[in-house]
Amino acid sequence: MPKSRSSFLCFTALVLTACTPHPPSPPAPNPAMAVNASFGRTWNAAIDVFAARNIPIETLDRASGLIVAQPEAVPSPQNAAARVALADCGSDALGTQGYPETAYYNVLVRGDSVRSTVHVTVKWIGDLGTVCSTRGIFEQGFAESVKQKAEVSATTAGQTAH
Repeated sequence: MPKSRSSFLCFTALVLTACTPHPPSPPAPNPAMAVNASFGRTWNAAIDVFAARNIPIETLDRASGLIVAQPEAVPSPQNAAARVALADCGSDALGTQGYPETAYYNVLVRGDSVRSTVHVTVKWIGDLGTVCSTRGIFEQGFAESVKQKAEVSATTAGQTAH
């Protein structure tokens, strides 16, 4: 094959590869977080954290432990990198990084009268119309807020019982 033809094929392959949309990477692992508080305290704490963050709740099902929030627009921070930090939405054919625009938040609380777990999931929909892969930042922060609130509530209740 002449050198110019092989160079042309390499260049064409490079351009096509560079102009191909890139899908999101796999999502970050997202295990449930253990909470040293009862199911009831953790359940109440989860509702309180939704309220503190002004995230409207669509469904509360205490029997199953499921809390589903209304779909919500992702707030636009001053820095676009902050939105990209929440989820990988892939990139378009020009290499422009996508970012999450809409979030579907769910929280699942399980437990008994002594201990519980809280599992937070978010489905992100990006500006490119893709389902984005979470980076676990929102979920971790939300679960930590629930844990802290439930455990402080449990400690306070234990102190007043003595």
